[in-house]
Amino acid sequence: MPSIRHLPKKATKRTGRRRQPLPRRARAEQIHFSNHARVIGLLGGHAECHIHEIEIKGTLDNLKVALAGENYEVNEMYPEFLAEAEPNRQGRHPHLPLCSGG
Repeated sequence: MPSIRHLPKKATKRTGRRRQPLPRRARAEQIHFSNHARVIGLLGGHAECHIHEIEIKGTLDNLKVALAGENYEVNEMYPEFLAEAEPNRQGRHPHLPLCSGG
């Protein structure tokens, strides 16, 4: 199973310093990923995690980017997942019921 528990202990190109442990929010995302990876594995799939560099801007700009990402997930990504999964729901993994938006 994939793991992003610890970042590599090597110097970053930008700063030349060793990377620090994951901050609290990043750790929460790591747990989120690990939970999804476990369930995907139970269903016979394989999960991968790709960590990309981000551009850190001011608070307002960062919040706008975060909000846009959340809106995409709620309004586009998850409804597409549900629409794709619903026809396959019958008789498969009853302990993993599909959720529906409210």
